[in-house]
Amino acid sequence: MDAFSIIELSNFGSFEETSHTEYDYDPKNLFTSMDYVEKKYQAESELLQIVSHGQLHKIEMYINLIQIPTTENRLADQVRNAKNYAIIMNTLLRKAAENGAVHPIHIDRISSEYARKIELQTSEKNITTLLREMTRKYTLLVKNHSLQGYSNLIRKILVHIDTDLSADLTLSTQAKLLDVNPSYLSTVFKKETGQTLTEYVTAKRIEHAIFLLNSTNMQIQTIAQYCGIPDVCYFTKTFKKIVGKSPTEYKNHIMK
Repeated sequence: MDAFSIIELSNFGSFEETSHTEYDYDPKNLFTSMDYVEKKYQAESELLQIVSHGQLHKIEMYINLIQIPTTENRLADQVRNAKNYAIIMNTLLRKAAENGAVHPIHIDRISSEYARKIELQTSEKNITTLLREMTRKYTLLVKNHSLQGYSNLIRKILVHIDTDLSADLTLSTQAKLLDVNPSYLSTVFKKETGQTLTEYVTAKRIEHAIFLLNSTNMQIQTIAQYCGIPDVCYFTKTFKKIVGKSPTEYKNHIMK
């Protein structure tokens, strides 16, 4: 997982070029230009490897170094240049997430989201901020949704769970949808995840409940429904068993 180094990145100061403001392939400067381009591509490659491994801690180490290279200034409209570069990075980051074994359904959602956001920007500064946010978001996507090491059967179930926590995610229903024996599915799921399907689904539902409690003002009953546990009493009991506090106690705690 840590088979590469990012030491070289610290020598750049940023992902912007260090000594050139434009490409210059004049014979006198050819080797200098070659050196810069090689370093630029190496830096981008290092970045994409970190994203594909979901190494959020490494991204956070130098996220503020990410800049829009002035070598991308191919048009008179500087904002359009910056948008074009952001579009390229969105594509590269999307491929990095794919290499990190994230299912395309998750990648497509975030890629489309940032494609829209890029076009709405009105300044280079805002696009640079968006680039940093986008890089962090793709890295987090890999960290939370990588299916590396799972069989195709279990990958399908995990994606289904992530896609709709309010669905019927019982073992019998999953087995029927995938046309496999429930007992076999139960054995394979436990072997590959270390949890039973019920344990995994419950943990994911409570994890999402915590997210909603932290980020919205939804009523507890509404959150329970969003998490696929419409029985509020059972939701509260399950939440307290895992978190140590009831949903209401947790909400009051984070609001202090």
